[in-house]
Amino acid sequence: MNLMSYTDSDISIGASQVAAVLGFSPYETPQSIWRKIVGLEPTATESPLSTFRKRLGNLLEDDVLDLFEKETGRVVVTKQPDTKKRKGFIHATPDGIADDGSLVEIKTSSDSLWEEVPYHYYIQVQIQMYVHERDKTYIPALCSMNYHCYVVDYNERDAIRFVEQAKWFYDTYVLPRIEPPPSLTRVLRKSEELSTVEATEKIIELAQRYRELKEAELEIIDKLNALRQEIKKLLPPRTRAVDKEGNVVVSRSVATVRPSINQQALREYYPDVFYQVAGEPRTIERIVVR
Repeated sequence: MNLMSYTDSDISIGASQVAAVLGFSPYETPQSIWRKIVGLEPTATESPLSTFRKRLGNLLEDDVLDLFEKETGRVVVTKQPDTKKRKGFIHATPDGIADDGSLVEIKTSSDSLWEEVPYHYYIQVQIQMYVHERDKTYIPALCSMNYHCYVVDYNERDAIRFVEQAKWFYDTYVLPRIEPPPSLTRVLRKSEELSTVEATEKIIELAQRYRELKEAELEIIDKLNALRQEIKKLLPPRTRAVDKEGNVVVSRSVATVRPSINQQALREYYPDVFYQVAGEPRTIERIVVR
């Protein structure tokens, strides 16, 4: 996707804002994030508890990063703000870049440890990997004083889908400074659900096709085995070829075949058969039948 035409604009969407743009943030709406992007004052203020949690999370980030390095053996070689990078209308500033080239995004939460990375964080790190052109992100997470490091691999299909949806939002609402309607969240989520359904249907279709091809492959193998047995029935009995002194030259079946026969194919399927092409000089003095 060519995003170079957007680099001249001073306005960009942050990777952490894309989930809100798409209607999947539990903290922001497309309307509230739009006001931040275009530089307007928010219509609602954060609660004191929400503000406190954010401040506490920021204070704990360095400790979580130290724990990540000790637990994984990785070293964070680049930290904010030096991780900031922009691609078109999107910018990404992960918390760090590890010595193996992977991104690092620290999360703190009052929730219990997640069974899987929450979807709004998944969107964020996919966008970050898209902008930074990386294949993996570590998410060291401190949840209710319990620690776990999650690993998310880059999924190009998902990342491109998120970028395309964010581009539509940017072109439709950000550049012309048109405030998005309240119904946008419902519309965007419906679009995402349809994309997921289409992907699932495609997977089912490909799985069905694979099963059909596998069954056809097994049928062909059965036919080849049956054909091999038929050919074996037509081959001459096992013999021994000896030279003038009586030494065994070949201890396998001997068959005379026409020059037009595909000898290489026969040898691959029946390596225990000695083939002698009709019309060629013979190198065997006599044949002794067992």
